[in-house]
Amino acid sequence: MMPSIMEILKKTKNSKFGEKENLYDYESAIKGGASPDKTKHWPSRVAKGPNEGLLLKHETHPTFWKTMETEKAGGYKIYRAPDDRLYSYPKEKVVPTYMDPYDPNISRGGGS
Repeated sequence: MMPSIMEILKKTKNSKFGEKENLYDYESAIKGGASPDKTKHWPSRVAKGPNEGLLLKHETHPTFWKTMETEKAGGYKIYRAPDDRLYSYPKEKVVPTYMDPYDPNISRGGGS
């Protein structure tokens, strides 16, 4: 049985995003209006709102590569924000100048 949203949030409350038990940002997903689909799969990015484009899986998540493939196939480009979080935007979107194109070998070390 899948744990409830409250159980998930309680479990990840005291851990930093990116730590072993916190490789998916449920808090940002919920704040962004996301929820699991019929197959109990959560979305990989925030679809709308102030955090639109925020990727919800950490780079060390076991299926992060799937997110990258899906975003690329959909015509999106990945950017790294100053806090080290990744965002996905359509290639034609003008992004803030503080966003850097994603390079998996570079981390700003900002953490979140």
